[in-house]
Amino acid sequence: MISTQQMMVQDNTPSHNSLTYAPKPRGIRRRYLRLIVFVLSLTIAIPIFWRFGLPHCRQVLYMRNQALCMSHQFPVMMLVYDDDPGNALELIKNANNYLTSKVLLQKEWYPQPPPSWKPPAGYFFKPFWRVRGFEVIGTAYLHRGGTRGGPERLIEVDVHCGEMGPGRRPISINAFSFKLADSKVGSKMSILGYPSGLVFLVPASRRLRVYGGQPDRNDPSHFTIPYRVDDEPGVIDGWVREPTKDRMKSVKLVIRNGPLILVALSHDSDNY
Repeated sequence: MISTQQMMVQDNTPSHNSLTYAPKPRGIRRRYLRLIVFVLSLTIAIPIFWRFGLPHCRQVLYMRNQALCMSHQFPVMMLVYDDDPGNALELIKNANNYLTSKVLLQKEWYPQPPPSWKPPAGYFFKPFWRVRGFEVIGTAYLHRGGTRGGPERLIEVDVHCGEMGPGRRPISINAFSFKLADSKVGSKMSILGYPSGLVFLVPASRRLRVYGGQPDRNDPSHFTIPYRVDDEPGVIDGWVREPTKDRMKSVKLVIRNGPLILVALSHDSDNY
């Protein structure tokens, strides 16, 4: 028979089938706690950044692109528009910042252009695309400007080819003056007054080249844009002015000399 003392010894002997749980080390518990705090912090921070931080970052980038446009300046006699087929293809293929300039005012050629004619090449500046919100090809002038004593503006001029007519094509040169954005979130540039434009007719057999415009160092309201039709040079003058009730255009374009002959004023008639 088993005595009472032996039974007590057997009861106190640990069984191999019993489970024992040790407390988790303090370091592991801290890691779990840090992970939970991190996830909760992200859950709170991401919506706040999306609501307030992201628009601010976008505005900072917008202001940076605007500043790049304000300080932009072409090297002297840099080609910005060329409708010679060979030269245009070469520019688009081998040079940066050139694309095929879109043809305005038509969906299909009417009448058909000469077989040798190809769409022209035009210069573009990506920071200007970003502040305008769309592509602009054929930029011929981009720089700060303004009247003496007046607020500073961003001035931009672009060149476009119109639909081909009987043996000739219209060339449109348009000038814009922009009121600058500020650092307030959501602020954007806006066109001041009406855009100014000149329209020329160029014979299909002749080639137009436009060169990057240059600001006048002595007059912030004045700039010039050189051009050539075949080998004949010419210059277009631009003058920045404050629009008024009776004179809404904020930039005045004038042909100083050369072979281009004005046939129309685009947008409205108060250019002069």
